[in-house]
Amino acid sequence: MGSLENIADHSILHLRTDTLVGKGPHCHLQRAESYVSQNHASISWRGGSWRILDLGSLNGTFINGKRLAAREQTLAPGDRIGLGTPTHFWIVKDVEPPSGRARSLKDGREIVSTGGALHLPSADLPEISVFQDAEESAWVLDGRRIYSGMRVTAGGEKWELELPGRGMVTSGPTSLSLLRAQLKFQVSADFEHVSLTLTEGAQTLTFPTLVTLWPAYLLAEERLRDQGVDAHDQGWIPMERLERKSDMDRRKIDIYVGRLKDTLAREGVADNEHIVEVRRGQRRIGVEPDRITIEVARRDAPARR
Repeated sequence: MGSLENIADHSILHLRTDTLVGKGPHCHLQRAESYVSQNHASISWRGGSWRILDLGSLNGTFINGKRLAAREQTLAPGDRIGLGTPTHFWIVKDVEPPSGRARSLKDGREIVSTGGALHLPSADLPEISVFQDAEESAWVLDGRRIYSGMRVTAGGEKWELELPGRGMVTSGPTSLSLLRAQLKFQVSADFEHVSLTLTEGAQTLTFPTLVTLWPAYLLAEERLRDQGVDAHDQGWIPMERLERKSDMDRRKIDIYVGRLKDTLAREGVADNEHIVEVRRGQRRIGVEPDRITIEVARRDAPARR
């Protein structure tokens, strides 16, 4: 899998399919230096290569001493990546494709796939096995296709999957605006999985089963429930209540929201900051209720709200 080496301490970072770099708590590669921005850059596996994109950082991202322009750049072995300065950098060590992995929600430990197979809770005593279909770049469990962000139970604990391959499903050019699109949340019967489809005219963009969608889904429910309220006050939820509804603390909610906004931005969705709006002590989804649909699967029949 792709990896970077820190030139200062020679530590190795194994790249995720989408690796967010910056100072923020939701970043996979966190740096505390003053010249690093909250959401500084992203490194993603796209089209058979690793690509880096500066996310509008204040001090810029540098590749081999040159400041990165406002576009993606493909990374090669030996490239030097500087965050906010060209003098402190990471070296690209490996540009192999990303591997599947699972993270324990109990203690944070990770298991990485080998040979296109991911065995949980261990390769020695597997209770479940997830396999990659080499032809379709899809991952399957018990004959059904599964996606990154899904959660499974093995060894008496829950695991969150990160599975490289085809993720977002698009139709037409991805120049959608969050404020003009129709949003359709689809929720599994056990409320474990949430997906989101954006539609604007002939264009569609589907985010299949992202765990980071959970706070946005809860806020969408509240926005629909408040349809009779004045638009200015519609859909706002105090953070304490959102924490109870989501069974997350404030930090985790903000991490999920930050990652979701980053995902939307990378897919070219304009006005992505409105997926969750903020005012003092409160959060809401910034999309008008007539543009929101929620579909909850039922074991007997699907229900639409």
